[in-house]
Amino acid sequence: MLDNRQPAVNGYRLVFNEYNQYTITEEIGRGSSCIVYDAFYKDKTGSRHIVRIKECYPYNMEITRNSQGGLEAVPGCIQEFNSAKDKFREAYKRNVYLKNTLGLINSTADAVDIFEYNNTLYSVMACVEGKDYRADTGENLQSLFIRLLALSRVIKKYHDNGILHLDIKPENILLLPETKEHMVLFDFDSLLFKEDLKNNKAVRISFSDGYAAPELVRGNIGKICEATDIYSIGAVAFYKIFGRKPGIMDGSIGCQYDFSAIKEKDNRYQPEFFRLLSTFLHKTIASSVTYRYQDINMLIPVLENLIKVSDTCGTFLFHNFAYNTACFTGRGNEINAIGNVFDEGRQVLFLSGIGGIGKTELAKRYAYDNLEKYRKIVFVPFADSIIDTMCRNDIRINNTRQEEEETNEDYFKRKLDILKSVTTPDDLIILDNFDIENDDNLEDLFGCPCKFLITSREDFRDYGYEQIDVGVIEDIDELITLFQAYNNNEYDSDETEQIKNIIEILDKHTMTIELVAKYLRITEEAPGVLLNNLMKKEGITSTEKTGIKHRKDKKLKAESINRHLLDLFNISGFLEEELELIRSLSLLGYVRISKEKFLEYCPVENALKGIESLIRRGWIEYNQITGKISLHQIILDLVYNNLNPDTGNCPYITQSMLEYIKKKQ
Repeated sequence: MLDNRQPAVNGYRLVFNEYNQYTITEEIGRGSSCIVYDAFYKDKTGSRHIVRIKECYPYNMEITRNSQGGLEAVPGCIQEFNSAKDKFREAYKRNVYLKNTLGLINSTADAVDIFEYNNTLYSVMACVEGKDYRADTGENLQSLFIRLLALSRVIKKYHDNGILHLDIKPENILLLPETKEHMVLFDFDSLLFKEDLKNNKAVRISFSDGYAAPELVRGNIGKICEATDIYSIGAVAFYKIFGRKPGIMDGSIGCQYDFSAIKEKDNRYQPEFFRLLSTFLHKTIASSVTYRYQDINMLIPVLENLIKVSDTCGTFLFHNFAYNTACFTGRGNEINAIGNVFDEGRQVLFLSGIGGIGKTELAKRYAYDNLEKYRKIVFVPFADSIIDTMCRNDIRINNTRQEEEETNEDYFKRKLDILKSVTTPDDLIILDNFDIENDDNLEDLFGCPCKFLITSREDFRDYGYEQIDVGVIEDIDELITLFQAYNNNEYDSDETEQIKNIIEILDKHTMTIELVAKYLRITEEAPGVLLNNLMKKEGITSTEKTGIKHRKDKKLKAESINRHLLDLFNISGFLEEELELIRSLSLLGYVRISKEKFLEYCPVENALKGIESLIRRGWIEYNQITGKISLHQIILDLVYNNLNPDTGNCPYITQSMLEYIKKKQ
């Protein structure tokens, strides 16, 4: 129904008694049963006092204002209007009761008087300096949750005193200047004593569209409870976060909230925060009472936690985990084994196996499948030593950076102390390619309370660490699925059989399978041609079964894998500029460098085209999020051992490195 109520004219003087006369200055809001104004009066000394006045004026009745300012109801509404005035008196009495109730004195608007005038009622509230919560305060999300916590603690006092508010909305929340931990509530037309509700004394309850729980809107008296107020708190949060009131679908069980649409964006908000925020919204604005927090005592600790995790100025570890699910297959047993180790209370687990066997992808897949278990997941490529690894930005801690004169050793110690304080057993650090026998600072790193999942080509069982050996994927169908993740060309049954034979020759080595898939996709060479080339290099005749060449010995198998990679590298027919690019990149070791910066340092002819070709064929790794390129350690070994990079065949990058060193001196 449209609100056609006529406000009092600004400046209209209301004389209530022989002592006070009130002058209305502005209409500031409307409730279902009243209009609220700012006004003032002057005392005997002439001092001016600001107050807030509520006029009993229900919106759903045929009532007009006459020329003298009085309200007149049509004959059919007179009795209903009188009943509305009776409720207005009751609301005033409730306000007085709340004001005098222990714990609510400073959280409730101060109703100082009630008057009958202009054929209606007016209540007067002492004006508290501040503004209502409709105003766009430009606050960040932490500020929002601090205010919601203050609101919840006030509502807890209502509930503890047997009262439901039932009209929580921004315009009924008065923010006080210079504090976020305190606020004042007003407009008590909808207050209900829970005992009256239980005895079914409440016949009709007013509500505010957009902030009222579904059971309140539908008038389902039997469902109204403390969770009804909790819905409104969630609705206020939703409005402040997204800039709109929640709709029906926002309260559905399976709703996926689009946090990219929040008003106050900040890339420092972590996944942990959004998980908690999603749970908070699901359990406050749920359409069903059953799925909400059932009392304020359940909500308060959630808000306290949200305040902590939404603090963008504090010291915290950044989550950096990202994963592409399209290129993973199998490994279900290994994933379960990793989970079992951590579930048994172990803190450190090594995944060991030859290079390129899929250890990194296995670690990432475990993390992806268990995202909900962890607050933060951090993926960290190992770089020469634990000290160097810690000093890089892969382990990024907010408000923590290396000072200009601070040595790596000193920064490592300081950063490690901070890392120990900001991590918990619910955090996971994946240390990738820890391919050295030991590091003196490894034990210090494990002093952090978080869990560690480490990939390595070395064996660490002798050091007393839990270890899982990662071998080949034996199921040929799973390997065909892996092949198809990188090559969607259509092959007939004979060609598919040839691909299976190629996979057997390659010892089922996952990285080589990926490279072969990309090679066949880009060159469009028939699988049979590649199979014949590989068989010749392996010394296999067409009458032999390829499977007999499969080696079980770890050392022989690693040598075999390196030979397969070299064979495929030689078959690929790289251009000279592509060879110089991959040699030059190998001189940077495990360093990941911006693609644009590398091209600047190594401006060989057709460099961009060459880099894109090497990326597309899988010989150079490229992170689309960071824009950085690098070499997988097994390809790095191949380039070192077979292409012999030096100043003679890598002139551009070596000259750039010399110039960089000179600038640093």
